[in-house]
Amino acid sequence: MKQFNLQSIGEDLMDTQEDKLRKSLLIFACAFMNFAVMLWLAIYWLMGLNFSSNVPLGYQAVSIASLAYFLKTRNFAAFRFIQLTLFLFAPFIMQWSIGNSVTASGVMLWALLAPIGALVVSGWKESIPWFIAYLALTFVSGAFDYMLGDGAPSIVPMKTISVFFALNFAAMSSILYFLVRYFVLETEKIKSQLDQQHSLLAEEQKKSERILFNVLPANIAERLKNNQGLIADGYADVTVMFAPGEFHAAYRAAITGANGGFA
Repeated sequence: MKQFNLQSIGEDLMDTQEDKLRKSLLIFACAFMNFAVMLWLAIYWLMGLNFSSNVPLGYQAVSIASLAYFLKTRNFAAFRFIQLTLFLFAPFIMQWSIGNSVTASGVMLWALLAPIGALVVSGWKESIPWFIAYLALTFVSGAFDYMLGDGAPSIVPMKTISVFFALNFAAMSSILYFLVRYFVLETEKIKSQLDQQHSLLAEEQKKSERILFNVLPANIAERLKNNQGLIADGYADVTVMFAPGEFHAAYRAAITGANGGFA
């Protein structure tokens, strides 16, 4: 029986090692983000800070629904697009719903997971649009930051803001570090497996060549080794001599005498 583990969720039999790595990375990121959202909300509620929880709860609902859809259909492209979109837009919407970047403790930093996630689960070319979108939203948020918090009293004390600044930076940095670390470790494992398979193939090739050279003449074996198809030699002129038995015996006797008694 195949042992179940979180890393094997969503894998297909036809997946390459790289495909399996990308799927497991995105599933880990999805799980980390949902856990972080729950922890983030719980801390705020424990501190008696009441604000709309529609955005984080909506994020979790869409995220979990997309994961369920992926596990049912194995449509990784759709799952990847939905998750990266959530990573990108949800932090900015959350920040705007609270106020400005100060009162929201820089929660938009979580959106950096979108381009970084695209880099490791899609490729560097596919990550470029996500990074450009992240920069654009950052500039837009910065341009209107003063308007979002201007004239509205902050419900979050400065002490709490400072704590959440540290929490947001620490949590986001940890998620990015462990995702990239996991990606690097798994890539090294894949490379090690490929090197090992290459060594085994090289050894088997050497064994096959030794057998080939033991069975066939060296020139024929060399031509087979070089992947030549039909092996045949042609001669423009051929002379065939037919001799009676007496002539053949005399010829052999003459040859024997010329060679000092050895045929």
